[in-house]
Formats: sequence, C-alpha cells, structure tokens
Amino acid sequence: MTEKNDALPKVVITLSSWALVGIGILFAIVFAFDPAIPGVRVVINVITAMLGLILLALVRYGHLRLAAHLIVWCLLAIITVSVWRNGGLLAPNLLIYPVLIVLSGWLLGTRSTQWLSGLITVSLILFFYSDQQGWLPSMPSGHPLTHLFFVIIIFFLTASLTLIARRSYLQQMEMVEQKAMELARKDAELLKLSRAVEQSPDSIMITNLDANIEYVNDAFVMHTGYLREEALGQNPRMLQSGNTPRSVFENLWSTLSQGQPWRGELSNRRKDGSEIIELASIAPIRQADGRITHYVSVEHDITQVKLAEDTIHRLTNFDHLTGLPNRTMLIERLDSALAIAHRQSKCCSLIVFNIDRFKNINDARGHALGDAFLLAMSKRIKNLLHEGDTLARLSTDEFAVLLHEMGVQREQVSGRVMSVVSKIQESLLLPFKFAEGDVLAVTASLGVTLYPERANDTVHDILRRADIALHRAKETGDSRVAFFDAAMTASAEHRFRIERELRYAIPAGELRLFLQPQVDVNRCRVGAEALVHWQHPEHGLLKPDSFVPIAEESDLIVELDAWVLSEVCRLIAGEEGAGMTLNVSVNISPRHFQQRNFVSTVMQILKSTAADPARLTLEITEGLVIEDINDVIAKMSELAASGIQFSIDDFGTGYSSLAYLKRLPIHELKIDKSFIHDVPGDADDVALVETILAVAKHMQLKVVAEGVETEEQADFLNERGNVVHQGYLFGRPEDALVWIERWRKEL
Repeated sequence: MTEKNDALPKVVITLSSWALVGIGILFAIVFAFDPAIPGVRVVINVITAMLGLILLALVRYGHLRLAAHLIVWCLLAIITVSVWRNGGLLAPNLLIYPVLIVLSGWLLGTRSTQWLSGLITVSLILFFYSDQQGWLPSMPSGHPLTHLFFVIIIFFLTASLTLIARRSYLQQMEMVEQKAMELARKDAELLKLSRAVEQSPDSIMITNLDANIEYVNDAFVMHTGYLREEALGQNPRMLQSGNTPRSVFENLWSTLSQGQPWRGELSNRRKDGSEIIELASIAPIRQADGRITHYVSVEHDITQVKLAEDTIHRLTNFDHLTGLPNRTMLIERLDSALAIAHRQSKCCSLIVFNIDRFKNINDARGHALGDAFLLAMSKRIKNLLHEGDTLARLSTDEFAVLLHEMGVQREQVSGRVMSVVSKIQESLLLPFKFAEGDVLAVTASLGVTLYPERANDTVHDILRRADIALHRAKETGDSRVAFFDAAMTASAEHRFRIERELRYAIPAGELRLFLQPQVDVNRCRVGAEALVHWQHPEHGLLKPDSFVPIAEESDLIVELDAWVLSEVCRLIAGEEGAGMTLNVSVNISPRHFQQRNFVSTVMQILKSTAADPARLTLEITEGLVIEDINDVIAKMSELAASGIQFSIDDFGTGYSSLAYLKRLPIHELKIDKSFIHDVPGDADDVALVETILAVAKHMQLKVVAEGVETEEQADFLNERGNVVHQGYLFGRPEDALVWIERWRKEL
C-alpha cells in the first residue's frame, strides 16, 4: 500500500481503529468493575483504545502506510501479551490472530503477512512449550458474559473483514472485466485502424529513419503497380519521375528534419512508366518519449484533378475551335504588355480584325466549312507573326493581334503595324482550298490602336479604342483599315449616350408616333407607314435615322418595336370604333422578329388593344428571310393565319430570291427609294423597277413604291401598274393625331 488515497485500505484501517477504540474502552470499563480481573488487563485495554485513536488521527492526515504497520504490529504485541497472561493456548484472545492475519493481508501485502504468520506460528509453539513446562500462568477466571461478549466482537470483526474482502474481490473482478473490455475495445479500434489503413483509397507508406520502406497498403500497390515485395526495403526515390522540382524535396526534408509534417504535390512515376501526380502528406511518427522512429506518407492521386484543372484553364483561356487565346487570355497578356510599356516608356499596338461577310460562308456552305476555314485562317495568320506576338479569337469571326515588338517612336510602331496589316490582308486574299473542293478567298476589316495613350490608360480603354476603330473600318466598306483617333471616341460616346437616354425615353413617354401617307393611282389615302420620332427634352424632335440604327445594335430595338406596334394597334382600334378603316404598315427589326416570343407578343398586343389584324401590315427585310427560312415561315404563317399582312421592305437591295418568295405568306413588295430616285431618267433603275413590277404581277402581290417625290416618278409608276405611292410628293411624316385629323377631313 502506498500513501495514495486508496479507498479500501482506508476503510479497513478506519473500521479496525474504531473497533480498537470501542473494544478497549468497553473492556477497560468491564474489567475495572470486575474484582477478579487484574488491573494489568484494564491497562492493556486502555492502551488498545488509545492505539485506536492514534490510528484514526493518522488516517485523517493521510498516513495510511504508517497506520497500517502500527495497527498490525502493535496488535500483534498486545494480543501476544494478552494470550500469555490469559493462559496461552487456552486464552480466547487467540481468536484475534486469524483476524490480524486477514487484516495484514489487506493492509501490508504478501511479504509482511508472511512475516506476521511466521511470528504467530513461533508464538504458538512457544505457548505450547511453555504450557508443557508449566511456565504460563493459569487462565484467570472472569464473568462468563465478558467472554461471550469478547467472542461476539471477534466474530463481528471477522465477518466484517470477510465482507470487506468479498467486496474488494468483487471490485477487483469488476476492474479486471473493465480492463478486459477496454483492451478488447482498443484491440477492435486497432483492428479497425489497421483495416482503414489497409483499405484506404490513398497510398500509405511507412519508412524508417533511413528512408527504407517498411510498409505499404493495397492502394500503394494499385496506384504504383509495384508489389509489396518489390517495394519493401526500397527507398521512395524509386517512384521519382524527375518532374518534381528539386526545391520541393529540399523543403520536404528541411521540414521533416525539424520534426514538422510536410504537405505538397509530387510528380511520381508508376512501374509502367506513366506519370502520377499525388498530393502527399508526410509526417514523423513519435514514440511515447517523443523520439521519432518512422515517417508515414499518405498520398492522394490527383492526376485526374490536375487534368481537369488543365482542361478548365484551357477552356477558360483558349478558344475551343482554333486553340488560340480567347478574350480572357488576351486581356491578361495585354495587361502585362501595358505594364511593361509604362515601365519602359515604350509604345505598343493592338490590331482587331473582322472577317468580312463570314456569315455568308456559314449560311451558304454550312458551319463545318466555316469552322475549317477559321482553323486554316488562324494557322496562316499565326505564321505571319513573330515569336511573342499573340493572335487571339475574340468572337465568331473577330480576332486580335497583340504585337510584342515595342518602340519609343509612335511612327516607328505605326510602320510595323501597317506592315503586319498588309501581310494579313494579302494572306487572306490567297485562296483557301479544302478537301471537298471548296475554294475561299476573303477580306477583313481591321481596327488599330496604339498604347499607352495616357498615364492612366487601361486594358479596357485599349480594347474599346480598337473596337471603335474596327467599327469605323467596317462602316467605310470591306477590306478597310482604320487607325483610332479622338474623333472616333466622340462618335462612340455619342452613340452610347443616345442608347442610354433612349432606354429612359421609352418608359418616360418621350416617343411620338408619326404617319406617312400611302396613296393609290387616284391619290386617295389607302394607308400609312408608321414612323417613330423622339421628343428629346434637350435636343427637340429627333428623326428615326438619328436613333433607330443605334437601337438596332442592341435589344433596345425590341422595346422600340413593341411600343410602335402598341400605338399603331390602338390607332387602328380607335378608328374602327369610330367607323373608320385604317391600314398601317409597321417596320419590324430582324432582331425583334428573331425573338422566340415574337408571335405571342404581337398576338397579345392585338388582343389587349382589340385591333383588327387585317388592318396591320408588318414590313420585314430580305436579309431576315435567309437567316433561318423555316423559322421565318413558321412565324409568318402563324401571324398570317390571324389576318396580319406581310410586306418585303426595300425589295431588290438584298438577297432577292424567288425561291424564298414563293414559300413566304407575303402580300406586298416595297420598292426601295434608291431605285425610284433616278427614274425615269436612269435606264438601269427603270429596268430594275420594271422587273420588280413583273415579279409582283406574276406572284399577284401588291406593290408600294417608296421615295416618290416628283410627278414624273408618279407617272412612270402609274403607267406600268397599279402601284401604291409613298413619298414627299404626297405627304411628309407627321404626328399621328394630326395625320388622322387630316385624313378624316379628306374622307
């Protein structure tokens, strides 16, 4: 027993101490009133009681070991003296010896109990021998109740110690069972951990301090292709592919030498020679005393993840068809070039070019040929550039060239740019030949800007200037080149301002509906064309040509068309309610017509205004017809079934095709004013107009001529057919309400 707080020894000592106090005091009192009992026995019992009190004090202050020895050896002395005084082997005090042995066994352990048992045995032999020699005093007589009481106390102590012993035994057994269960649980956890390591999807490898492999799991075998027998005892260098930078290994060993775990990517090689990229976590294994004895490496195969990252990077930064850098990558490289140009005070250039009429190639020959052309063209242009230059694809048919070469003088850089531009134009004129026998030669419009223009120039400023220059080049015709200048910025800012203000003008009610009359051969008004004007709060009344082309470049034209349609249908319904029949033509933008909900939008407007569909004519252009002929036919047929009329606007200026015309549910052809302007003086225009009239007559279509401004033009048309006239000769566009009032007076 130690000085620690042991519950069982404390209970035994405490119980024994109180027993000594109780027995000592009780027997001292009894013996004091019994004349037959010698006074020595009273003294012995008093000493016994005092011993019990001393033991209680030792227990209270935690001196259990001292108390245990004191109780055992003092009791041995007291009992031995009492037995000698009470007649030796015949003394009832002998009953305390077994109790003392049990008490010693609990309190002092095996060795002390063996000594105690030996001393008791010697004492018993001496008592026997002394009794035989007559040396022992005779057992004193006493009251029988005293002996009975003594025996009961001894039995009580024996029973108490026995029960305590049993309780201790059961507690020990319970502790043994708990330890057994704990060991079983730890074994189960160890087995589970072992299976987890063995069955882990990650490669696990354990090496000793000399970096020799001592353990690998199944995943290691599967991922590397090496059998356990081939790997055990080897150095992990056997897995190196040579693609991991040396600095990575230096950092790895530096970290491990400091006793810290390391984490990073390793490029390893399988047994078959293929590369495997793994995310490795390597850590030291420490023993209980802190010593490092092994290293464990857990490596997760991220080969597919890295391939996916490479794919994402490629898709994010490169064009999927040509493999060229896309807009994102161009911006990144342009940003780097701009920083260098600022730092070195150099001048650089950016070229943006667009393939002229590329859409015609897709429409006429199909997208497969269009893609093949883009691939061939990209390779050809790329071969013209120097190393370090960037050719990027920005959209379907728009590309950019970022020239790496820089110069201090802007004139010097401009000369290099013009040289590259000329090469691009010349290379595109050379025929592109394809396996199917197709041969293509194309032109391109190019916009050029130099940078930096100013100290705070940004990438987006440069791209904006290049786009503005490209837009100007395309406006002037095919195969043109435009260098950016400040005037282009003013034009672009004007267009941006118009678009922004127009977005607010529609809901703000600033638009005005105008009508231009259409008359028959008798100059009677048979209808009108709807035109939109803008009552600008600062610039006054704006004509359509100042803002409609800008709206057509965005979805803003859809809102504009919808507004005009709604206003026209309200007019038609209002006049019909007043008993008047009003026919109105409305221009429909191709962008609006191509909307999926175009048909439903028109039908909803008709329904909400209660206008008669037969009084509404929708004017579409020839260019719209060739976009997607099947979609166009489906939409036109659905609307025509409701009674709406269709007119081909500016007929003859686009891709006139009788094959298309006969498939469309059209009711009218509208001759463009450019053909009317020079008749009857220009023979070519006369021939064109007569051809259009012949086509219309053959297909039984109504004809409207735009731009009729002179009597000669009107007479020319009237002589050749029943043509509806529209132009300044018969009336300029005017506010719809004024026009309606004038029309009513004429009826």
